[in-house]
Amino acid sequence: MTALDQFDRLETLGIWRDHADDPGREVVIKFGKSTLVIEERANVPLTHWSMAALNISHRDVEATTFKSDMNAPESLTIEDPLMLEALDRVLEAHSTPGRDKSVRRPGIWLILPFILGLLGLILVLPASLGRVVYALISPEQAIRVATQMLPKIEERTGPICAGELGVKALNSLAAHMSGTLPVRISVIDMGDKAMLSLPGRHVVLNRRVVENVKSDQELAGWVALGLSERQPGAAMRGLFEDGGNWATLTFLANGQVSEAAQERAVNHMLLSPAVLPDIDETRATEVLSAAKVPASPIVAALRREGLAIVVKGYLGDTEPILTDQEWVALQQICD
Repeated sequence: MTALDQFDRLETLGIWRDHADDPGREVVIKFGKSTLVIEERANVPLTHWSMAALNISHRDVEATTFKSDMNAPESLTIEDPLMLEALDRVLEAHSTPGRDKSVRRPGIWLILPFILGLLGLILVLPASLGRVVYALISPEQAIRVATQMLPKIEERTGPICAGELGVKALNSLAAHMSGTLPVRISVIDMGDKAMLSLPGRHVVLNRRVVENVKSDQELAGWVALGLSERQPGAAMRGLFEDGGNWATLTFLANGQVSEAAQERAVNHMLLSPAVLPDIDETRATEVLSAAKVPASPIVAALRREGLAIVVKGYLGDTEPILTDQEWVALQQICD
């Protein structure tokens, strides 16, 4: 079921722009369960936007331009009346009485009371502030922070594996594991550490893990573990706890996570002796079951790694996640 039953499987074309001066490129737009899926012509997911966070930045007689965050540079222009009707229905469902539906105000006004309350906490609970403020970050902001952290990881480990066909295979796997929220996967050669969990549901897998997996279901199991930290939002929370009150104040002032806080968080993740993030076995089971991925392949992989994690998975019939061509390309993504 999608956000609105009558618009199930609705697709159209639109114009995607990375920034204000971008002439734009044509993309395929799909009305999903709770996200707007934006794909390139090759049927490769470009990004997912949460419908609850959509903002209208411009509207005229022929088209409407949307943003996932009013401060974000990316925009999406749609002319299809049926798709616009569906999105207007979604915006109306998430709006408040009396609110101007043609141009939505930036989300900062909705969280202003929380910000004021947290500023008061600075005086009395400085150690607790970093544990609370991460909850104010939108999914779009978390994705941007992960994108900013990746170059800092590359400085310490070497470049992200970027074989073109392998990246497309990763995108197919990410789409299979996304559910209602988008997932991003990267592959890096990073020594003994099996994976990192970045903000915005971004899983970084070790090259060694990808090259040693026995099946696409096993690889999906590794991704499920990366999405199953013991505390939701742990990757984001660590940015503030490692960065201290100054990193928290910087975010409250301008919505940005400081460079210093990102550097400390990256160092903490890479230097930690733990091979895996702090995995919640129940959450891992839920992710596997939601994606219809059996647990036996990843359990066997964990035994090979000498890791004692108990997860269960989907018990029904399973189908291959990747094609043979995608599987071969993924094995060679770092070549």
